[in-house]
Amino acid sequence: MLRTSGYVLLPVLLVAAAAAPPAAAHNPAGTLRLGMLQGMFKDVPEVVVKATAQPFADMFQKQTGLRGDVFVVPDCEVLASQMKDGKLDVGVFHGFEFAWVRDRYPELEPMALAIPPRRKVQACLVVHKDSKADEAKDLKGPCVAVPMFTNAPTRLYLERIQAGVPAGCCECAKPERLSPEEVLDGVAQSRITCALVDHSALTAYRENKPGAFNQIRVLCESEPFPSAVIAYRKGALSPTAVKAIRQGLANAKNTGQGRGFLMLWQLQGFEDVPSDFDAEMKRSAKAFPPPAAKQLKVAMPE
Repeated sequence: MLRTSGYVLLPVLLVAAAAAPPAAAHNPAGTLRLGMLQGMFKDVPEVVVKATAQPFADMFQKQTGLRGDVFVVPDCEVLASQMKDGKLDVGVFHGFEFAWVRDRYPELEPMALAIPPRRKVQACLVVHKDSKADEAKDLKGPCVAVPMFTNAPTRLYLERIQAGVPAGCCECAKPERLSPEEVLDGVAQSRITCALVDHSALTAYRENKPGAFNQIRVLCESEPFPSAVIAYRKGALSPTAVKAIRQGLANAKNTGQGRGFLMLWQLQGFEDVPSDFDAEMKRSAKAFPPPAAKQLKVAMPE
């Protein structure tokens, strides 16, 4: 199963959009151009990305009468810029990246938020319960194991940790193709010094392996990250279409196809943008300030 927090959003977005009437009057070309970040396909081979995106675009065309063209872009700056310039109509952003670009791109309007597993996006640095480390700076050398498909917010948190500790501390261990459970098993059995996992993986481990979970502890954890954002360019969709898509997203959990997508991609569902969204964006940008445009490596594959 592909476990990546952004890729999850596209299939359900397209299913929900089936409820929207064709917006040919607002898009003379009869297409809706959807932008996805390359960084949302972490550890997924390019051939799989291309093979999987096209069927969703075909489904969009069949259900709405609009051709849904999917474009994978390198980072959030390119996605926001292309939406502003009218090259893309809808974009899927990591929540923290939408916080980076929103003030500079007022043309972008949030349409809906993803509801992540257990409603929380948070990164955790985990060690064995008997580890002598009290802080991240106590972890020397390449000792942090990062599971496959680790999401961008979790990786961003590790980058912030590494920026705040002396050189040679809290470095990534040699990459291994291990799942979050396998990495946590390694920490519990003292085979791995430290693991970087998200809150959802850690909670699942506690529920599935309570004995092993008792052998580990959280050394430090991030502030909660904002949920992923589905945004559109103002004027790209009619108010009626936007309303229908929002309703479709909210109703995804009540349809067989929608439940299948949510189960496959491990989402609880979608929800409307809350009243405190602007405040949350500001909190996120303060906790994780945007890097220079040329350093937007979080959204890029390694």
